[in-house]
Amino acid sequence: MSKQHVRVPKMNLKEEGLMFNDPYVYACIKRYMNEETKAAFPSMSRLKKDSGLSEPTILASVRRLQDKGYIKILKTEGRSNKYIFDDVKKFEIFSYDFLDNPKLTKNEKAYLVNTQQYMFKEPIAQKGIIEYSTDTICDLIAIDKRTLRKYEKSLQEKDVLTLIPVTLRDPETGLNQYQRVYSFQEFANVLALKVNELSDDVEDIKKRLS
Repeated sequence: MSKQHVRVPKMNLKEEGLMFNDPYVYACIKRYMNEETKAAFPSMSRLKKDSGLSEPTILASVRRLQDKGYIKILKTEGRSNKYIFDDVKKFEIFSYDFLDNPKLTKNEKAYLVNTQQYMFKEPIAQKGIIEYSTDTICDLIAIDKRTLRKYEKSLQEKDVLTLIPVTLRDPETGLNQYQRVYSFQEFANVLALKVNELSDDVEDIKKRLS
């Protein structure tokens, strides 16, 4: 497993007016950041290849990320844009193994980048759990129910996601609600669990000292 990773800030898409692909585009750019200068110079062709997204989609995401202060852009004539990043305090970890995972589509990666911050993580079992309703998840990651079901069905087929019915039902449709269980091992982001476990240990030490 690669130890290289990208730190993606926890974004509130609804409150900030961001869109579904924006955190994923952020991750694809930031993987090229120099840790000392906090700058990255990926070309558009490189970003298109890495993300699987079209140039207009990437440019739209970059504009929104810039407007909200997640990225600063310096344009240089004849060269790729210079992207500047600030340190973030609240973030999620995404390994290069995850970003390069050929098993997952661009939409599935974007879905997982968006939802990971809402998962209760269990490092020993190597899984994450979301207990929010379908409506709430759609609201949080800025997609509609039909699109959500499409992505989740595909992730189920790849053993990344398991949907477990719960007693509550959707108030509008009467259909079952689900507990969503994600396999970090299957989507190649076990590193995030290790970092999360270490962060919990640090917080525990802080509480004991205080």
